[in-house]
Amino acid sequence: MRAVSLRSLARFLLVGAALCAAVLSGPVAAQESDARAQLQALEARRLEAMRAADVKALAQIMAEDMTYAHSTGLVQTRDQLLQLLESGLVRYLSFETHDIAWRVYDGAAVATGRQTISLESDGRPITARNRITVVYARIDADWRCVAYQSTTLPEMKTQEKTR
Repeated sequence: MRAVSLRSLARFLLVGAALCAAVLSGPVAAQESDARAQLQALEARRLEAMRAADVKALAQIMAEDMTYAHSTGLVQTRDQLLQLLESGLVRYLSFETHDIAWRVYDGAAVATGRQTISLESDGRPITARNRITVVYARIDADWRCVAYQSTTLPEMKTQEKTR
């Protein structure tokens, strides 16, 4: 049996570790990219379902214990939000999202960015410009929206608009 020097063993272990990292990082990066694409499509479906007041689709996208924090400070459960949409008291007309950044983890994902929402509340037109956070979690192998929170953005002063 041939004796192995400590230096050779260290080199062997480093090369092995580098190869393992290279092999493992490819699929992980690909999985994260796939998850991000799935989540972006799911979030687009959620927004379209909100606009269409499609409570059946929303019930599938949103987790049963979801919380929805409106920019007014009102916090609703999934069922309260779905009842509100079904009542017609609030109608979402359009969503425009900006600067959305996704962070994907093992069983959770967080999207942050800005959103302009056009809606009618009790027949009154409203345009809301918000900073948003949307949280998805893997539940029974499916992504579900577990939390939505929006904060009203302050109106920009004239001099800030020109910068």
